Amino acid sequence: MSFMLLGILNSQAAGGAAGDFDLIESQILSSSQTSITFSSLSTYATTYKHLQIRAVTRDTRAISGSNNVIMRFNGDTTANYRQMHFLKGDGSTISSFAEATTSYIIPFAEPSASDTTDAFGVAVVDLTDAFSSNKNTISRSLRGMNLDAAYATQVGLSSGLWMNTASLTEIYLAPIVGSFAANTRVSLYGVKGTL
Repeated sequence: MSFMLLGILNSQAAGGAAGDFDLIESQILSSSQTSITFSSLSTYATTYKHLQIRAVTRDTRAISGSNNVIMRFNGDTTANYRQMHFLKGDGSTISSFAEATTSYIIPFAEPSASDTTDAFGVAVVDLTDAFSSNKNTISRSLRGMNLDAAYATQVGLSSGLWMNTASLTEIYLAPIVGSFAANTRVSLYGVKGTL
């Protein structure tokens, strides 16, 4: 499931013209880590219009069931974020929610240590107009994961909003509980064309 979805996501991302998506940085964890940060993003503001995160993640909690990952920008920990919508399905049940005000965006979730052995969740997160100084930053994401028999396989869509018009200088990602597991990989791409 994880590899199939990642292939779909990568083919979707490749929809732009050749060279539109440039790898800026990849962080591949050799051991568990509480968070991942991409900083000094202002150096890319004149080259790229949008940013894209491609994530293959798992966390260290010794339980079953998905764990939300939070995202913040420019060190802002205040209630300046909106979780516009979230929709997920597991083949038999569909659920959704929206959150008016929060101190982070939830772009995706991930399996935990007691879920299917060696199964990682995958996600692609688009950050539109990341360097604009007159627009709020919007995120949209597609993610999927293989959990266990009790929680099934999940696919989800979500969007979020940062109520600030500042150009992005930093992206912070962390499991809402626990740490990212070893072999987690998160890559940041610069996007020159359309998303």
